[in-house]
Amino acid sequence: MKQKTRKYLIIALGVVVLAVVALGVLARMLITPERIKTALIPRVEKALNRPVEIGEVDFSFFSGITLRDLTIRERATEDVFLSAGQVSLDYQFWPLLKKRIIVDEVLLRQPHIRVERMADGTFNFSDLRPAAEGSEIEPPPVETDQEQQDIDLVISTVLLRDGVVEWVDHAAGEDEFRYQLQELDLQISDLSLVEEFPWRVEALLGDAPLALSGNANLQDKSVRAQVALAGFDVLPFKPYFGEKFPGQLQSLLLDLKLTLAGTPEIITSEGTIQLKNIGMQLQAMPEAPIKNAELVLGYDLRLNLPQSMVEIPQGRISFNGLPLTLAGSITDLKSAAKVDLDLTLPDVEIQQAVAALPAGLVKPLAGLDPAGTLGASFELAGPLAEGIWETLKNGEIRLKDVRADLAGQRAALSGLLRLQGDDLTGENLAVAIGPNRARFDLQARDFTQKPINMTTALTAERFNIDALLAQKEPDGSKSETKGPAKADTGPGKKQEIGPFDLPIRLSGTAVIDQALYKGLTIQQLRSRYYLRDNILVVEELTGKVAGGTFGETARIDLGKKGLEYTARLNTKNIQLDPLVSAFFPKGAGTLFGGLNLNLDLAGRGTTKEVIQQALTAKGDILLQNGKLTGTGLASGLATFLDLSELREINFQQAKGQIALNNGNMAVDSTFAGKQVEMFPKGSVGLDGNLDLDLGLRLSPEMYRKVSGGGKLPSLLKDEKGWGRIPLSVAGTLTSPKFALDSSALQAEAEEKAKQKLQKTLQEKLFDRKKGAESETGQPAEQKPAEPAEELLEGVFKGLFGN
Repeated sequence: MKQKTRKYLIIALGVVVLAVVALGVLARMLITPERIKTALIPRVEKALNRPVEIGEVDFSFFSGITLRDLTIRERATEDVFLSAGQVSLDYQFWPLLKKRIIVDEVLLRQPHIRVERMADGTFNFSDLRPAAEGSEIEPPPVETDQEQQDIDLVISTVLLRDGVVEWVDHAAGEDEFRYQLQELDLQISDLSLVEEFPWRVEALLGDAPLALSGNANLQDKSVRAQVALAGFDVLPFKPYFGEKFPGQLQSLLLDLKLTLAGTPEIITSEGTIQLKNIGMQLQAMPEAPIKNAELVLGYDLRLNLPQSMVEIPQGRISFNGLPLTLAGSITDLKSAAKVDLDLTLPDVEIQQAVAALPAGLVKPLAGLDPAGTLGASFELAGPLAEGIWETLKNGEIRLKDVRADLAGQRAALSGLLRLQGDDLTGENLAVAIGPNRARFDLQARDFTQKPINMTTALTAERFNIDALLAQKEPDGSKSETKGPAKADTGPGKKQEIGPFDLPIRLSGTAVIDQALYKGLTIQQLRSRYYLRDNILVVEELTGKVAGGTFGETARIDLGKKGLEYTARLNTKNIQLDPLVSAFFPKGAGTLFGGLNLNLDLAGRGTTKEVIQQALTAKGDILLQNGKLTGTGLASGLATFLDLSELREINFQQAKGQIALNNGNMAVDSTFAGKQVEMFPKGSVGLDGNLDLDLGLRLSPEMYRKVSGGGKLPSLLKDEKGWGRIPLSVAGTLTSPKFALDSSALQAEAEEKAKQKLQKTLQEKLFDRKKGAESETGQPAEQKPAEPAEELLEGVFKGLFGN
């Protein structure tokens, strides 16, 4: 029985083998390359509406089919739409009997695909969409789910080797744009309709290698991929963004290294995008071209298409090594995009930041030598369409010993600046300028708008104003220049500052317990000020100095070159000696007393030469319990009159008016003392030059000492015995030159002579007559003057000016 069964099986197997062999022989006889071409080409041409050419056809009923030299041309031209050196399909025969399609390999070798966009925006493959109802080309029948389940498709390998994709665009600009993706290799393993399968793509974009690999699932339409691109030159693609780019792009290379995973609804990605060799000129920064820069973006994001939003758990941006991190989300991508992001600038060295930024952008900082550490954090929230500044809501700026050279001093600032909405505040900021230390409060409202409204408050225990105003000579200031120098730019010539256009409105106060200025110690220095439209107004500047007090108001126009200013100054009982020593060192130790001054000033300029010529002043001066001594006026006067007592001149009060103009101070004053009186009138130059009529008066005791030597005539005495000495003073405060005013002496002598002659004549003509009447023994009677007597008296008065 067993032998019969075995015999039947062998016979059956032989019959099957013979049938298969016969079927194969029959297929070889019936399915010839010519018949395949005849059957295939018309159908493909009709489906594609394009001419199709096939070189060779190699068909095996049991293993597959191979097409060589496949060419599909454009519909209306001879241009090639798609070509391939070889297209082959290798499958397994026996699984077909069980409705299983197992393809060992699909190979496309040396394909060349030409993608072309016309000037009207259509593509050369636009007509390949499924045919509409009623057209000649029937759309492929749609398989039902049951049919898909009944057929099991497995493709072991899909290969594309040495391919080229050519891109031709007639709508990119005036000129036709062409680009090629070359050396394209594609490999798909274990392709399945229901299970995940791996894939890999390699190609060259220009000279940049591109590599993609990952897994895909056709059933749930998901994909996972890794992408790598190195050295991709973006510049050839300028026709696509050149008009929208805010400037001129000169060079840009792109590197990518990222991962991608997702479905049609949600996509996640992370990786690094690196822009290298950046060369560009931005319209917003014409003075700061960007050269050979690098921008690195590291990111981790999740794109939710149904919700139209991007979530960014973490992002990192680095420009030339200058870091910035961000996290948050962007919503409403399909309409008005809104951001909700946190930006953080980690603490960085300012010198590193300056080196990272374009040289033209930081050029104003070149002379400041900035240093220290700077960090910041910001919150962005709102629609992007309103502008990035409008989305800036809250944040902080961290300053750690931020230093810079300002006016020859090294200044530093430390502290925290807080941003809340449109307001910027800083509390207890530590300020250091040279040897000075202070605390500084700041508040800026609506700082994104111009002008910025700011209030400030400065407090300090001790502040050295002299050190603040001290300026170092710039390097090379002594260098020689060839040729004639311009009037305002000669070697060593200081330039006027300004004009300034400051987009701020400022109000502030300053409270300093002790300040040092020109060697003076100022106690309780207080100031209130404001700035509007480039006009700085000092509403109050008060303090205690040299045993007295002072107060000042001022107005300074910063909008004009060299500035223009007016001020009102008043002092009360300030001791004059330290004041003179501070402001007029050449007159130090010559003038003492308590100064009361009311002075109005006006002028312009910030250099000594301009100030001396432009400064004007007018006011009243009162000096109490004063003393004039030293090697200047007092010593010179004592020497000139040979009167040692005059080496120190004391007076109870001096008062008068002063007026300054063109560098000269007009003086009209009175000095009243027990031994000496003076009535100076004339001018004192800001450079110390003198031109005064001293108007000296000496007490009878002191005048006798002077006149006893025969230098001065006795006729200069008045009725009380005081001597009037008409002296003029020239020279300088330190080297005065005294001289008797000869014209005044002559006038004085003539006056005395007139008075004496008049008195003598009166005695001879009138007093004698009165004496004769008294000799009769009768008392003289008062009689009306005779007409002749009145006439004679009038003549005397006319002659002598009485």
